[in-house]
Amino acid sequence: MKKFIMLSAVMAAVSTAFVACSSDDDLALAPAVPEETVIDTPKGTPFSVMPYSGATRADLYNKDAWDGTNDNFVSCFKLNGRQGTADPWVNDVVFTRSSKSAAWVAERDADGAISSLKWPKDNPATTEVVESATATDFYAITDNAIKDQANNNALDYVTNWMNPVGSFTYTLPAELVKIVWEDTNNPGSLTTGYLDPSDPDYVENPDVNIIKNADLKDLMVATVSHKESDAEVVDGALPLAFKHALAGLTIQAKFLSHGEYDSNSTQNGWAKVKAVAVCGLNTSGPYTFGTGWGTLSTPVNYYYELTTPEKFDVQDETDANKANPTTKTLVAAGNWLVIPQTTTPWDISYNSGLLPNPATCAYVILKLEDFKNVGTDFFLCYPLNTTLHAGKNRTIVIDIAQGRDYSYNTDDPDKCDMYYHPATIFGGAREFKMDE
Repeated sequence: MKKFIMLSAVMAAVSTAFVACSSDDDLALAPAVPEETVIDTPKGTPFSVMPYSGATRADLYNKDAWDGTNDNFVSCFKLNGRQGTADPWVNDVVFTRSSKSAAWVAERDADGAISSLKWPKDNPATTEVVESATATDFYAITDNAIKDQANNNALDYVTNWMNPVGSFTYTLPAELVKIVWEDTNNPGSLTTGYLDPSDPDYVENPDVNIIKNADLKDLMVATVSHKESDAEVVDGALPLAFKHALAGLTIQAKFLSHGEYDSNSTQNGWAKVKAVAVCGLNTSGPYTFGTGWGTLSTPVNYYYELTTPEKFDVQDETDANKANPTTKTLVAAGNWLVIPQTTTPWDISYNSGLLPNPATCAYVILKLEDFKNVGTDFFLCYPLNTTLHAGKNRTIVIDIAQGRDYSYNTDDPDKCDMYYHPATIFGGAREFKMDE
């Protein structure tokens, strides 16, 4: 039996409660003590770098990934530096280090290996431009996996680097897969499984575009404008404060009774979450140094299947439980990285027959079973109304008990029901009542 339960996006109290269960953790706070490295050169003023980042709560690269105190360290970044419209004199130089405490070395640039790098000097051939007195605009980027010279020192998912100057385009990695809740008979709608290929109604399951979780990378950027004589540039060392360009997304859940039923295990029991999808997040767009992300596009699903289903026992909606509910993590911090954006939440005007394909609105789907549906999967769908900030981790807390059913809407099949159908429709499978 196919079942799909969803939360009404238009009910103010429920929507407010859902949004209120979102939170941000800072990924970039106070700067660390910078590490200084000087490139040895026989003449001229040596150019060197002092890369660092702020204290973070990210699982990928904290400030200690730069300051020499963590074995999980940043080992490379790419730097472009130019004065006005002139060609870059720091021509996409890749700086590397061999260990967490090793010196940063300018290893290669866009043209190949380099032996030294110096700040601009006065040009004796002309009096029109005094190079040393002109500030250079610097742009740095890393995902800690910069490709080699044979691959143009490129970063995965980065295109249009410095085109226009001071910008690039980024597209998160995605792949086409067949997921179990795509209905083979009705592409885009939900099902609990596949039909047998011998069934006369069998239709090959459609591919769904989802984010490749294992291939997500922590994109970090830095920009600054300096000339050698600036006070911040000590002995030719350029300070570079890196920050996270992406946002983190954590999914948690709780199971409160909302006063409609109690936590008696013989009457209400438990629910087990098996998988999570976040649908309709944009995954591609331009980034401008100093400004941030531009207009985004390409909505794709994030999908995470739990190795072991997470069990939630229903809790009474007491003041104590509301203040401190039992909450469990479904998708931990560090698993999902998202381009910062403000979502447009799904609402009842959206044609539910297209779920869970990406759309112009965002929503979260839980795949689960409960004690009255052992062995049978069903789905909870929630509108996602939130803002994801660069350098912060957004935690969304879902209340399993907040649900609505759309499967049996006979009045208007193109819209979602605002109530939970009586147990008789499901053959007595579910007995508790949701909020009106």
